[in-house]
Formats: sequence, structure tokens, C-alpha cells
Amino acid sequence: MIDRRVVHRSLDSEVFLSGYTAIRGVGLRADVAIPADHARVRTRQGALSSSMTLEVFRQGAFLSAHESFDIPLEWHFVTKRAVLEWTQEPPLIPQSASVQCELDIQTNVEKLKQGRPFLLTWNLKLRQEGRTLALGELRGWALAPHRYRALRRNAQIAPSPEDQPPRPKSEGVAVVEWDDRDSFLFNRPGDHVVSMVLIDAAFEAVADAVDQGLTFAMDFRRFAERAQPIHRSAVHGSGGAKIIQFRQSGQVIAEAVVRTARRSRS
Repeated sequence: MIDRRVVHRSLDSEVFLSGYTAIRGVGLRADVAIPADHARVRTRQGALSSSMTLEVFRQGAFLSAHESFDIPLEWHFVTKRAVLEWTQEPPLIPQSASVQCELDIQTNVEKLKQGRPFLLTWNLKLRQEGRTLALGELRGWALAPHRYRALRRNAQIAPSPEDQPPRPKSEGVAVVEWDDRDSFLFNRPGDHVVSMVLIDAAFEAVADAVDQGLTFAMDFRRFAERAQPIHRSAVHGSGGAKIIQFRQSGQVIAEAVVRTARRSRS
């Protein structure tokens, strides 16, 4: 079993990697086991959800950072970009048995600081029975605790969930909602709204298209703070793309571009 700390999880039930091996030319190959009864595993049509697939990618990236590059467990990772492309139509989820896959993880260190990995890009490939199901890319900063604190020193530290006042809503504008007690979203203590909340909200905005398979790319520009509402808007872009923007205090903090395409099952 993989230690949940290595994949940045607080509960064993939220760890979707069961083991790994080093593979020449690839980096790591991890065994994936997703429980069929997890609340986020299925789309409305019963296929493997894009949200769950990106979480598997995230866990693979964390695993590689700690096991291949000896990044300490207490370090922070700040997501800059997340990409998911289904190369096959998402597989249907069985009613009872877990989903068994393999995840290939290749890590590129783009920048070093004081000899340690600082900016990293992970290229990921989800495979099942020899077929490539999905490709992914994650990019982000690896920060020692003191560097993370320096980055966040001007941010207001949010009160505990029990003390937070109701978030204001603007009529006619979609406001992103989250539950601080949701162990899938908030897997480690933190002082800001984590990237998976915005990723979930982006997929919610294209829920009707997710079952067809998609290409998803999301850039994160600023931290999402807990103290202010986050507004989500969506417009149609060129080539049938849908652009989803997240704004807070009048500034764009993240933007996702989603393209959908029907694919045949094989």
C-alpha cells in the first residue's frame, strides 16, 4: 500500500494508487484502483469521470515528486496548469468491482532553486489492458514550507469552517460552492481554496458534454481565497471550445478551455 501522505491524502479511502515500479524511459508506473462506489467515479452516463481521472494524475505527480526526487513530504505544490485529453471514450464503470488501470508518470524538472526541484512538469498516461485511455499534463511549483509562507504572507488566513459566515451570492451569476469537510476536495490542511474545487466547478459547467470525452486545459493564475466569493462564467470560443473563467475580487484567477468530441468505444 502507498502511504497516503505521499499522494497528499488524509484518508486511506481517497488513495487511488496501490503500488508502483520504476520503468526505464518512463519514470514510474503506478497501479490504479478506483472503487466503483466512490461518489465521484461516474458521470451521469456511468463512465469514468474526468474529475476522478485528474485526481489520479495529481496523485501520480505527487508520488513521483516524493519518490523519484526526494522532495520532503511537508513541501507544498502550487498548481499552475492541468491538462486532460481522453484518447478513447471514457470507459464504463462496473457496478461493484473497482476500476483497474496503470498510470505512467514522466517528470521533467524545468527549474532548480538551491539545487532542489522548483518548477516541474508531469506527463501522464492512463492505460488499461494495453490501451491508452487518457493523457495528462500537470505543471506547478514545489515549495518548501518557508517559501510557501512567504508567498502567502499577505493572504488573510481563513477561520475554521464552523466560524465562516455564509458566502454572499450575486443574482444571475454562478458562484462556486464547496464543502470544507469534503475529503476528496480538501485532502490536506490549507489556507486557500484548492485547485480541485475549481476543476470540479469547471467540469460542472460542461456536464452535458463530459460523457462524450473531452480535451481539458486549465491555467491557474492566482490563489483562490476562502474569504471572498468565486464567480464562474462560460462563453463559447473558436472551434467549438467552451471557455470557463473564474473571477474573485474582480480578477481572473483561473481559466479552463474545454473541447468535446465523440469517440467510439473499443
